[in-house]
Amino acid sequence: MAIWRWRKAWALWRRDGRMLWRAVLHPACPWWFRLAVVLLLAYVLSPVDVLPDWLILFGWLDDALILGWGVRALSQRLPAALRLELQSKAA
Repeated sequence: MAIWRWRKAWALWRRDGRMLWRAVLHPACPWWFRLAVVLLLAYVLSPVDVLPDWLILFGWLDDALILGWGVRALSQRLPAALRLELQSKAA
């Protein structure tokens, strides 16, 4: 039961992540959206974190939670017209 929930969450995260990537490459994407995606990736890849990565489980969990939250929050703030265009291309 729990594995099914994790698979569903992973599929949603992957779908939203791909949509963000396509949105960043789209010419109609606003500058603030591109900046937010770059800042989110910079935080995840940066060695400076809220919880350092040398705390193996907690440092990685921190990055995963912030990345998941960021992808979800940014996908909700994507302009509606651009979101519809990207979803129609993905289907």
